[in-house]
Amino acid sequence: MSIDRRNIILCVLVTLAAMLVAWPFAEGGYIDDFSYIHMAQSLAETGRFAYNGWPTAMLGIQVWWGAAWIWLFGFSFTLVRLSVWPLAIGAVALVYLIARRARLTPADSLFAALLTGLSTLFLPLAPTFMTDIPGFFFLLACLYGFTRAADAADAVPAGSTHVAPWRALAWLAIGTLCGVLGGTIRQPVWLAPIACAAALCLWRFGGLSRFDRRVFRLASLLCGVIGMVALVVGTRWFSQQPYAIPTKLPALEAIAQFRAASIARDAMTVVTECALKVLPAMLFCLPWVVEHLSAGLRTRWGRITAVMTAIVMTGVLAATVSRSFEGPLGLIAGSWKPTGHALHDGGVGLIRCGVLGMIVSLSVAATVALARARSLPTAAWQLPLAVIMPLAYLVPYGASLLLVSQTTDGIYPRYYLPFLPALTCGLLYCTRSLSAAHSGAAARSAGARSAGADRRSVAGWLLVGFFALRGIAILHDEFADTRTRLEAIALLQQQGVPRDRITSKWVIDGWEQIERTGYVNDPRIRIPADAYRADVPYDYPDPKFRDQFPALRPDFMVVDEREITPGDGGDFPRFPFTAWWRPPYRRTIVIRSQQLPDRTAR
Repeated sequence: MSIDRRNIILCVLVTLAAMLVAWPFAEGGYIDDFSYIHMAQSLAETGRFAYNGWPTAMLGIQVWWGAAWIWLFGFSFTLVRLSVWPLAIGAVALVYLIARRARLTPADSLFAALLTGLSTLFLPLAPTFMTDIPGFFFLLACLYGFTRAADAADAVPAGSTHVAPWRALAWLAIGTLCGVLGGTIRQPVWLAPIACAAALCLWRFGGLSRFDRRVFRLASLLCGVIGMVALVVGTRWFSQQPYAIPTKLPALEAIAQFRAASIARDAMTVVTECALKVLPAMLFCLPWVVEHLSAGLRTRWGRITAVMTAIVMTGVLAATVSRSFEGPLGLIAGSWKPTGHALHDGGVGLIRCGVLGMIVSLSVAATVALARARSLPTAAWQLPLAVIMPLAYLVPYGASLLLVSQTTDGIYPRYYLPFLPALTCGLLYCTRSLSAAHSGAAARSAGARSAGADRRSVAGWLLVGFFALRGIAILHDEFADTRTRLEAIALLQQQGVPRDRITSKWVIDGWEQIERTGYVNDPRIRIPADAYRADVPYDYPDPKFRDQFPALRPDFMVVDEREITPGDGGDFPRFPFTAWWRPPYRRTIVIRSQQLPDRTAR
């Protein structure tokens, strides 16, 4: 068995094992997937593709995929979610394949794949019917197709009289098809064929004849046009569907009114979040960083930078613990925020100092490496297309995130997932290639070899393991909470309480609302115009969903005992479960009644 095949099997098995350890099985919703699962069920039962008033991505081929599984095996939440598992493990395998195409070693490629598969961006979503993982799979398949097309074009011998690079054209078609299909799930995937086509049109393929080069670039341009047409047509179709609530990019007039400070803050948040997610890769390259950082500290500017960084880090830690200057400091640690608890705030302060220190250290090391490589041949600088095209995709994708963040509630952490493999592969390639190039030059001149050229740090693997444990714990706690709440709801129903008289968390109640009325009562629904009901009979306990579930008129609430809610617990049993991530680790779901149901009236 080849080492690549062995590593791919290892990636798949480790990711699959991490998913199974969390035991992500429950007959209830997980984040937004209750809405998507209901769409798949409706399509399987009625043959009609219909949205249901929940803010969604486009969904497209994902709903048909889930409906096909329902047609074959019957309906259950677990079954529909299992349909995504092949795409999840396939995405991890594709990260490995793309990393190998980026000229990374098998060990580095294995690290990149497992960093992605075990990250807190990927693992908590992998066994669910959320759109992020299927969209991510098709995005990677698109990038892989374009990468193979570029490699096939480069593989043509110089001066060949080959009629046309047919293998390269076939891979272009595969990449474009995957990009178009992925865009029907999450619209930003449509940007991938456009970005990849632009990179290929600008790339010089020395092995192709002039005619073949023109054919290949014309085909690449056509792929970009197809992606652009799909983006425009698909977006227009989506906005005209009944009960659809698409996320719209702001108009040009609105963009002109955006505050530069707000966009800069969101951009800094994106940079910080990406640095946090790629932190294991930085630690993996620690020998390279230490080697070049020590060389930088021997210079005057390096020592000044070190002293200033130490002073700033001390101030950041003190300000975080005292909760001073939280506005500016909130940019440094992304979603990690102080809460007023000394131990937690100290940890947040250390995270902020670590992020700041790693960014400065990597910047100094990169400056030294680039200074060393200044006299090296240009070929040592060139990134392979397997690195360039994912990075090229991040440009329009990142811009779309910043624009959408100005008109929505912000950027959800899971939206950073496409950044992870692209930045990881780019970082690993640059540290390896610059070290190797400098080592080669030094060896030719003095017989020396870079100490960090071939070494990686186990600290990166340890942090990947920590991220994996955190992702497993988060996934476990969500599903354990849902299973326990469903158990309490089943008890009430056995005692004769109708389901519409019971409320729990919104991912469970949303399903019941759609089952009874066909859609969620959302004021953003534009088609049909009279869909939204403003006269809801009660306020939902969660103010974020105050009027979205009018089909429920609850007398009983199934809640975590820590939630401050009115009502009497009565003689109902308590439903404990064990949490893995955040204390308290022993949690209890309780039933509280506001008003006993009038059974005679029913």
